[in-house]
Amino acid sequence: MATVATWLLSLAMIAMSCGGDAGGVATMGSSSSSSSADASTATSTTAASESGAQDSTTAASCPIGAWGCPCDGGTCLDGGECIDDVCVQCPIGTLDCACTDSQLCAVGLQCRDGTCQGMLPTCETAGDGVCDEPVGTGRCPVGTDAYDCCYFSDGVCDEGGACPPGSDDYDCGRCPFQSNGVCNEPQGQGGCPPDTDPLDCCATPEDGTCEEMARGGACPNGSDFFDCGYCIHLNDGTCDEPGTCPAGSDDYDCGVCETVQDGTCDEPGTCPVGSDDYDCGVCETVQDGTCDEPGTCPVGSDDYDCGVCETVQDGTCDEPITCPVGSDADDCAI
Repeated sequence: MATVATWLLSLAMIAMSCGGDAGGVATMGSSSSSSSADASTATSTTAASESGAQDSTTAASCPIGAWGCPCDGGTCLDGGECIDDVCVQCPIGTLDCACTDSQLCAVGLQCRDGTCQGMLPTCETAGDGVCDEPVGTGRCPVGTDAYDCCYFSDGVCDEGGACPPGSDDYDCGRCPFQSNGVCNEPQGQGGCPPDTDPLDCCATPEDGTCEEMARGGACPNGSDFFDCGYCIHLNDGTCDEPGTCPAGSDDYDCGVCETVQDGTCDEPGTCPVGSDDYDCGVCETVQDGTCDEPGTCPVGSDDYDCGVCETVQDGTCDEPITCPVGSDADDCAI
């Protein structure tokens, strides 16, 4: 019996010993799993840290709006072009890209507002003094005849904005017709704003009083030519009497010779052709049946009417065509 009891006690001790070892094994297994998880977490944290550092480095080396980098609200720096939210290089001088520093573009393009754009339509009659855009004659498209079309007075100086320099004189307070002998301010022929044509507008035009300084007036010489009896448009091929110039002041252009019948033919120098006939030996009333010599016509200029034949005895009877009847008797008797 003692032997059996001893054997049972041994078995119990062995069982306890095995249970302790099993618990130790379980504890070791749990510790190993925990260590493995910690290592995995550390690895993930390190990878995430390295990835963040890489992203930070990439962001620092690719500024927003630069070529190859994200666009800045649809725009790019240095002439770049935003395509699919990425800035790509836009070659300077090409379509829709920046102009060169000299404001030039490739052939067929125009630099407008710093960008190379397609050519605008042109106007063949641009700059001829007549507005040919739709607000004028309508021959040309809008924007192609800016110089001629910006003169329309709206009370606002549009130069530097909608109109090029020198194209909006009236609204910008300038008179392009200064000192041309005609008052172009509103009280005259117009075309210029007040006080911009002082020389021409000093005198009161055509009031019968010469107001020039040379005649005792207070206005510059040349500013009151009509009232002072002379014409400033002499020898221009146009008779300016009696409109622009007073009567008798534009004789040459009006076909008048002031030195007729002075014994000197003044054509075509001092007098226009046909205005000094008498002195030049010309009769204006030939073959009218009346001998006008020596009154209206100079001697020898009205032969036919005066019964004279210039071709007598030349072997040809010139009556009654070239010579009057009875004046070429010898030739006509043959």
